[in-house]
Amino acid sequence: MKNTITHTELMKIDDEWKVVEIGARMGGFRHVLHSLTCSIDHNLNDILIRIPQKPIIPKKCSSFACAMKWFANKEGKIVEMKGIKKIEQLESFHSIVVNKKNGDRAVFARNGGRSIFNLFLHNKDRSKLLADIRRVEQLVKIKVS
Repeated sequence: MKNTITHTELMKIDDEWKVVEIGARMGGFRHVLHSLTCSIDHNLNDILIRIPQKPIIPKKCSSFACAMKWFANKEGKIVEMKGIKKIEQLESFHSIVVNKKNGDRAVFARNGGRSIFNLFLHNKDRSKLLADIRRVEQLVKIKVS
């Protein structure tokens, strides 16, 4: 494939890389993460490549970012969600999209379920970002019946 954004999966077998899948699509949170860390605008670059012009890609990334899709530990009806509001006070907090609320059903991704919330963290200091990731893991408690 040439001149397109792709989702590419590779597998290393016996010190040799094999292509598993190449799909012509934007996906995951790649565009948000690249925007936060390196100021890369995928939409603009996609247009520039098709014009054809050189895409705008900075030499260095200036910060670190993390995207977290949060699922409950088990499937069932969500009874209580704690810690989600406290996440917003973290130094690395960028944004959160809450997909579920109390009373909704928590289902694992492998069974077709959606995440409870999607969280984006961003910080110029890697150690502060990692500390905030650990804080999120400790703060958030999802109780399922």
